[in-house]
Amino acid sequence: MRRPTIADLAKEAGVSTSTVNRILAGTASVKGTTVQLVQSAAERIGFYGAGAIEDRLRKSAPKYRLGFLLQQSNRELYQLFGKKIVEACHARRDEVVDPVIDFVDLLTPENIAGRLKALGADCDAVAVIAADHPVIAQAIRELHDKSKPVTAYITDQSARERAAYVGADNWKNGANGGMAYRAHDAQARTYRCIHRQSPLSMSGRLRCKFPLLHSRTRAASDH
Repeated sequence: MRRPTIADLAKEAGVSTSTVNRILAGTASVKGTTVQLVQSAAERIGFYGAGAIEDRLRKSAPKYRLGFLLQQSNRELYQLFGKKIVEACHARRDEVVDPVIDFVDLLTPENIAGRLKALGADCDAVAVIAADHPVIAQAIRELHDKSKPVTAYITDQSARERAAYVGADNWKNGANGGMAYRAHDAQARTYRCIHRQSPLSMSGRLRCKFPLLHSRTRAASDH
């Protein structure tokens, strides 16, 4: 099998050979989306210069340093969170994301707020897992004032300045639970109402519970 050429790569990516050459040389400006297109094509056909194109892409892509403040470094769950966050950041193609993972073992609001502000000072944006507290909300406001967005993970924060929340929608879950309870309660009231209006004798209850036995007993009595 012959090795793919620059012409093959250009055809696969839908660009000119001169564009591919500029990307490989790294001496001329090429839009990041075009570099991404050529990089994907290079991987598909097994182009020998895919590594150089990827390096070019990383150099031309926007760069972000993101901080993630997790809890209790000794817990396997948060270690797994940290690992998956790093993997997701490094898998980004359109930008270069440098993740900074920090763990908080002393879970006092003051300590979490201090660590959050320290992480924010060194990053473009931060995410935090912490119980909602006024002290933490104040730290989020301070970072917001410095143009450092804060995203709440798993547990939402009441601070209006927080940029986003990633986790379960507790309001929606509560509404769904309320609807299920009301439906169950309505069904139970209907059941009680029917039985209050039509009380069954002991024999009636037995007929409802054991209809086959009742039919046999009735057949025997007919004979």
